[in-house]
Amino acid sequence: MKKQILVMLSAGFLAGAALTSANQASAQNQESVAQQDPERKPVAESSLPQTIQDLLNTEYKDWSLQSAFLVNASPAYYEITVANAEGETKLLKLNEQGQPQG
Repeated sequence: MKKQILVMLSAGFLAGAALTSANQASAQNQESVAQQDPERKPVAESSLPQTIQDLLNTEYKDWSLQSAFLVNASPAYYEITVANAEGETKLLKLNEQGQPQG
């Protein structure tokens, strides 16, 4: 009986150690991803390049601008979220010329 209890306690400690190790690895992975995120700066609609403003006013005329960010990556691009009256949203990633940025 004592051996069974000892075995169960040992298994519990090992399982706890494994979970702690997995949580630490997950936290380190999240920190690494956060460090890799390019810097995003909010941009007012009036400060967007004219080509992007023209695109929004023609191809997305029935959509409203929700947010716009300049992402300082290589190459830099604009991350723009638009929404329509039905609540559908789209995320656009565009270069300064208004072309899709992969």
